[in-house]
Amino acid sequence: MISYDNLHFRVVPHIVDEIAKTAPNTKWVEVPRNNDNLQDGYKTLTFGQLSQAVSRMARWIEKTIGTSTSRETITFMDRQNDIRYIFAIIASMKTGYKILLSSTRNSEEGQRAILQRTNSKKFLHGQGMREEILALQDEKTPIEAFEVPP
Repeated sequence: MISYDNLHFRVVPHIVDEIAKTAPNTKWVEVPRNNDNLQDGYKTLTFGQLSQAVSRMARWIEKTIGTSTSRETITFMDRQNDIRYIFAIIASMKTGYKILLSSTRNSEEGQRAILQRTNSKKFLHGQGMREEILALQDEKTPIEAFEVPP
């Protein structure tokens, strides 16, 4: 059995990795097998799987944009509202970044204002969104766009 008594003093990535190490098959979440048809049921994901997915995304971030020593803000946006947002949050913590979770519902003007206000220049995005992201660029909003692997 895992002791959760001291977890409130720890950083989320460390907690995830500790649970994955000591009890990898502990249920973390249930997600739809098919986002378009909930009748297909749900599948269970474990802390072991969460830790692996976060580590994989953190390695990709390090390889693609490096790590941050200044808590730089990066932006993440995908058309699908799924658990990859959680992976991105924890992976950004592991690599030293703050993360801005953006929405496809924002207007271009609103999106630019948010990016400028947060000084976010690196934009991680889901499949097929590169042109849409780069269209946000202007002289006040420089953007580097990086497609996150599926």
